[in-house]
Amino acid sequence: MSAVAKHVFDDDYVPEPPPTAAEVRKVNHLVRRAVGLALLQQGSSRLGSLDQRFIGTDRILMRWAASIGSGLPSERWDDTVQIKLPPLDDATAVVVDRIIMGAPHEVRALVRSWYCTPTPVDTMARMRRISRRTLYLRWRAALEYMRARFRESDHAPLERLIRDLGEGPLDISLHGEV
Repeated sequence: MSAVAKHVFDDDYVPEPPPTAAEVRKVNHLVRRAVGLALLQQGSSRLGSLDQRFIGTDRILMRWAASIGSGLPSERWDDTVQIKLPPLDDATAVVVDRIIMGAPHEVRALVRSWYCTPTPVDTMARMRRISRRTLYLRWRAALEYMRARFRESDHAPLERLIRDLGEGPLDISLHGEV
């Protein structure tokens, strides 16, 4: 006779109660910590952290966003903390704008919403009907695309900015991190 059948016929058998909400939360917390530790061991850190290769591209896009604004105070209340970088010079801003306008639609839309709006990441992901993790992966892919286009440009000030911001060598590989 099997163990299950034994319990059915056992008069002293009392089934285990279902886990409480607190127990479920504790298990979920432990699973999240274990996954986080596994990601750290693989070299991945937080979703929003940026690979060293993309820091310069990110700064150029922040400065581009600062340069295309009107410079006037906004009527809209926005209490998010922002880094105030100097805007790009006009000629470089135009080159970066042309590169962005020539990008595929998804890259262009993501760059504009990421750098030109105070929209939270969760909201951007919801608007695109994707997960937050997928949005971060697409952001990194967009930075890789923009980085390659910046390097292809023949605009000396943009090339100098890339060099001065310490961008490493261009490494587009199929096995690299996105």
